[in-house]
Amino acid sequence: MRVAIPIAACALVLVALLPAAGLPARAQTGLATPPVLPAPGPGAAGISHECQTPGIRISGEFPLPNVTKALQSRKIIRILAIGGSRTGGKASLDGGYQALIEAALERTIPGVDVQMIDRGVSGELAEQASERIKTEVALVRPDLVLWQVGTHDALMHVPVDQIKSTVGTAIDWLKAHEVDVVLVGLHYLRRLAREQHYQSVRLALRTVAEEKHVLWIKRYDAMQLIDQARRTAAGSAPNEFTQTEHGYECLSEYIVRALVSGAFLRPPRPRPNG
Repeated sequence: MRVAIPIAACALVLVALLPAAGLPARAQTGLATPPVLPAPGPGAAGISHECQTPGIRISGEFPLPNVTKALQSRKIIRILAIGGSRTGGKASLDGGYQALIEAALERTIPGVDVQMIDRGVSGELAEQASERIKTEVALVRPDLVLWQVGTHDALMHVPVDQIKSTVGTAIDWLKAHEVDVVLVGLHYLRRLAREQHYQSVRLALRTVAEEKHVLWIKRYDAMQLIDQARRTAAGSAPNEFTQTEHGYECLSEYIVRALVSGAFLRPPRPRPNG
């Protein structure tokens, strides 16, 4: 179910009321065992032939405990999409890639109600998004934040250490408030394949995801391989607009597979002392 929540009036009030440290953290509750995965619909969580990326994992492998808890308790998943506006063209007419994620998840997990809240802002930097996340979490109380991050920071040459600190701090804040995080990597653009700062940002954010144990969707890596395959098959480079549209369609498939895997992944057991 797509949710449209007006925020213009109440956002300013909440910003004024929120303490500097954010919302009071909810009590951490562990899950004894993950729920049993319902039988998915035909091909619901698969990757289409056009989006397959042989030889590369498109995401990390970390559990999503708050998504799992939401499935256990109420069969509703609230996902806050932030950090980038919905794509133009055909996909935006149908609600952007978020609508594709919503529909695919509801096909994959029978009986679940997926509520996508789109708060993407075109051109927003990570620092701006990290501050806005606190207000958005207060407003919509998501189980998961889906954060497209890094592309605009890299293009604007924001220092790498600043990006890492900003994103890492935001992840810590979200985890403290029982909100899972999935980071979506940078856009793949052929003309930036050798741009040193762009590549440094991409690798730095992947490191942050690994250190913070959050899912990282390797959009850049996957779309680079797909681009190479399509150019080889066609004998020429595909139109960049078409490539971008195709990239968002594949992105939705990658995210759905990562979310399903994370929601039903057993959390690691703590190691015994000694």
